[in-house]
Amino acid sequence: MFLDSEQKISEIIHRTNFSIFDISPEKGRKLLEKTEKSSALFLEPDEKTGKISIEMIRDFLQSADSKETSDRFFVILFPETMTPAAENAFLKNLEEPKPFHHFVFFSTEPSALLPTILSRAQLYYFKKIAPL
Repeated sequence: MFLDSEQKISEIIHRTNFSIFDISPEKGRKLLEKTEKSSALFLEPDEKTGKISIEMIRDFLQSADSKETSDRFFVILFPETMTPAAENAFLKNLEEPKPFHHFVFFSTEPSALLPTILSRAQLYYFKKIAPL
């Protein structure tokens, strides 16, 4: 789906369990931090390896095991850096999403993700508006 405004991100993530936005992770983080201050958890690649390992995913997803009944947002920046084992661990968590949990990926390379991950997500691209 194509969007004309990045400001719609907050509205979209409240309506979906899993969204992928083709947007700079840095820009996506700034937009979410403005609107979802206390309910967003962020995961980024390890500084040394530049990857998101299976251990990092497991630790991150352990936060999703809570019984909370308010919206929580689990945001992965640069998801294309997940190792294959990390991607598969993430997929297992998507099989039965909790109603108040929202997973969000910000990536400029969504096509680098496993097709099975892409098939479970709502994918959003932003229209490029040409200057007049």
